[in-house]
Amino acid sequence: TTYKPLFVIKPYRGLSTPLVFKTLAASEYSTLRRDADPRSLLKSFGDGSRAAPLTDYVNDLEPPAFECEPVLASIKDRLLDKYGFHAAMMSGSGTSLFAVATGDEVDAAAWPAAFVEECKNELDVDVDVWPTRFLGRDAGEWYAK
Repeated sequence: TTYKPLFVIKPYRGLSTPLVFKTLAASEYSTLRRDADPRSLLKSFGDGSRAAPLTDYVNDLEPPAFECEPVLASIKDRLLDKYGFHAAMMSGSGTSLFAVATGDEVDAAAWPAAFVEECKNELDVDVDVWPTRFLGRDAGEWYAK
């Protein structure tokens, strides 16, 4: 299986999970994808060899987190608009994001250093970038002895 390029981006900013959930509860954000079935969303990601549809990249905690820490939205926008990733989103309620490419549109060797420098100089935030990949195994291999 050929996996799509995947990166984890960790800004050196903290974000209070209780504050994110409090902001979520006081908003209409939690209605973003009431139609989204978690099993269907997971299935759309398959084994990581293809890019899921953009509509399947959902995280109801993003809008309240972006409200609490706006630089996170700026980081996501740069990943999508400047660096050409297929999708980027927060990984949960904290400040980590992940970015998925569909193929060769992202130079996996060159962009991290430029992105780290740009975040520091233009957004006044230090970030780390880690290349990673989807974990996939053939059917029947997950629990084989």
